[in-house]
Amino acid sequence: MLNKDKNYARKIAKENLLRLSKEERIVQEDKIIAYLEKNAQWQTAQVIALTKSMPMEFSLEKVVQLARNMNKTIVVPVTLPHRQMKFAYWGEKTEFQKNSFGVEEPIQPVWVDEEQIDLVIVPGLAYSKKGERLGFGGGYYDRFLERHHYSTMSLAYKEQLYDEASWEVDVFDQRIQTLITMEGVTNTNELLEKRKI
Repeated sequence: MLNKDKNYARKIAKENLLRLSKEERIVQEDKIIAYLEKNAQWQTAQVIALTKSMPMEFSLEKVVQLARNMNKTIVVPVTLPHRQMKFAYWGEKTEFQKNSFGVEEPIQPVWVDEEQIDLVIVPGLAYSKKGERLGFGGGYYDRFLERHHYSTMSLAYKEQLYDEASWEVDVFDQRIQTLITMEGVTNTNELLEKRKI
């Protein structure tokens, strides 16, 4: 029987990410950025929410640079008690410090009106083609996305994408609407609609 335990799935996903060489990462990232740049959801979004990536994750440095070149506003999450988070502006002079998870957050956050956020780029360890996401286990994004109806997107190495979720998908897990890998753009809502027909 397939082990559907999330912690086991996270362990496997992390091992897959750690096996990727710097060269492999760069090749995939460049292709993904090219797809992102042409994506209508990205082009029309003015306020982009994302998390500063950790070394193991898909690097968002080029995404941030692209956003700045297109005069988009970038906001990043700050974790709060009770597994909540709020978003703050990331300007050129914003100073960061690592939180208890090792993720960089603004030291003096300037909060954004969350209704202004146009697109949330959601981090994760693994994704199914239906948009099911395996996060890091804190539940911050699931809680945040449950309260708000944002356009969501994830950028992933092909090693992070599964035909079907190999982990237990809970009712409170929030699906990602758009997945971009080096193989292209997947609109998961369209896939779900096709399956219902």
